[in-house]
Amino acid sequence: MKKKVYEFIPAVLAILLSIGVVTVFKACDPMEDGSWMNCHNAQMQVFVLGLVLTALSVVGLFLKESLIKKIIEIVSIVLAVIIAIVPGVITHLCMMDTMRCHTLMRPFVIIFGILFIVAQVVVIVFGIINSKKEQN
Repeated sequence: MKKKVYEFIPAVLAILLSIGVVTVFKACDPMEDGSWMNCHNAQMQVFVLGLVLTALSVVGLFLKESLIKKIIEIVSIVLAVIIAIVPGVITHLCMMDTMRCHTLMRPFVIIFGILFIVAQVVVIVFGIINSKKEQN
């Protein structure tokens, strides 16, 4: 079973999301007393959910065209939507809109969530097209 390049894009985007949210695009640093603000919780939630999204994407790469693969792809899209709304909706961020969590982390998470969804939809559509071609 030969894989196309576009089938790897969701997995790459998911791992970049997980790595990016704890490195370059991380939330605010700890406060002076060493405690963390709420945005750190959002960062960690996105990190863990991003790892789950990565695992789902990689598992989907090894499955042949089947109902289980389609379910994993749809669950991945739902999970990407949830990840995109974690910072600021599910978990509140800092009170000041000028903090890193608002200006850097949240836009990064939303953009990568949308990119993942688009890439996963492309994989689903091309999978449907290719399966129809194979049937003919």
